Amino acid sequence: MKIILTIFVLIIFNNVQSQNADLTKITVKEFITLLYPEKEDPFNILVIEKEAPEYWIKQDDLPYLMSLLKTKEPSKCVMHIYSSHLRTSESTIAGHAADLINCYRENDIYGNFLNRCANVNDEDIMEIEQWWSLLQKKN
Repeated sequence: MKIILTIFVLIIFNNVQSQNADLTKITVKEFITLLYPEKEDPFNILVIEKEAPEYWIKQDDLPYLMSLLKTKEPSKCVMHIYSSHLRTSESTIAGHAADLINCYRENDIYGNFLNRCANVNDEDIMEIEQWWSLLQKKN
């Protein structure tokens, strides 16, 4: 039964053209735009080919990302091209915005995962907002 199900999923997945994103050629804002779900993509997946370049997330991107933190809008999950696992958990634009902000905060490179269906809770939002407030006072 597992083999039949696996074959079925592979056939469906091969017939569905999920959107791909090359993070070396787009901005953070363009990336967020690609995360909005499309009706013709039943899996709601954005495939990335490699990690974002170092310093891809810039301080100038932060006001835009902060403005998305409380949105409840659904989003695509992000899947690395080499992942063999298909995740279809719930994902939000706010969750991805929080991930990007946290990568900036931690000086981390975005995309160092196989799959990411992002969500954020109120506690994490408050922590990010406190950090943002302190950052603005420094500048």
